Amino acid sequence: MAKALEKIGNILVIILLIFFALIALLAVLTKFNVGPLRIYFVDSSLDSMGTTIKNGDLVIFKTTTPENIHTGDVIYFDRLGSPTAHRVIDIKGFCISTKGDNINIDPDAGCAQNISAKYLFKIPYLGFLFLGLKYLAANFAIGLRVIFGKA
Repeated sequence: MAKALEKIGNILVIILLIFFALIALLAVLTKFNVGPLRIYFVDSSLDSMGTTIKNGDLVIFKTTTPENIHTGDVIYFDRLGSPTAHRVIDIKGFCISTKGDNINIDPDAGCAQNISAKYLFKIPYLGFLFLGLKYLAANFAIGLRVIFGKA
């Protein structure tokens, strides 16, 4: 009986190690492009895309060019230095107007700039695990600095 419990314990440890290794791999992949794919963890309390993309989702985008963007697409772009995902509501020449699905006000004035990718799919809630690990690591690092007097 003791050997069976030890074996189960070993299997669980291996599963946990593989799980955390995959999370670490995803964390690295969010910093780099994987071919034409971009991986993002949504960390926003604004919930502007609440019907499509929610806080805590892992979202996969595919790099694209403005010619491949159409009304109704969800795109990833830089908005005043902040990464943003919104739905395209109008295209006039080189001006692409966007709006969050969950926002009942007029769309952002101006044009989306630095458009880099188009929404492919999401994995709900997986981002919360990564975000939790990120904050845990940050707090651990701060704790080490305080303990060793480098704060």
